[in-house]
Amino acid sequence: MINARSETAANLPTWRGALQTGRCLIGSGGFFEWEKSGRPKRKYLFSLPGESYLFMDGLHRDFSEPGGVWPRRFAILTTEANSSIASIHNRMPVVVRTLEFVRWFSEDFGAIFDRQDVVCQSQQMT
Repeated sequence: MINARSETAANLPTWRGALQTGRCLIGSGGFFEWEKSGRPKRKYLFSLPGESYLFMDGLHRDFSEPGGVWPRRFAILTTEANSSIASIHNRMPVVVRTLEFVRWFSEDFGAIFDRQDVVCQSQQMT
């Protein structure tokens, strides 16, 4: 799994339990999105202005199947794109500022899913 929608994760058996016991933060220098329209498709790198890294909300859990347990897997939570990303793509990771880390691991974690105020800068990749 790569992504999980923050709007529906609590209702899906795959991620329901992980929202309670498997929340994590995924650090990165940025994230990539492909422009949804146009040909050829163009890749963009998004990052936080003035920051060398960012953190995204994640969920992790162990999966099992008949015959054994799979290794732990994780997904990045996504949300509706804000104005700094919407012209390129309709979704974005739930990017968490360092001051919000404690909230992500608290009972009130759902308030973090609205990312309209997190401004990202983009760079078209060649």
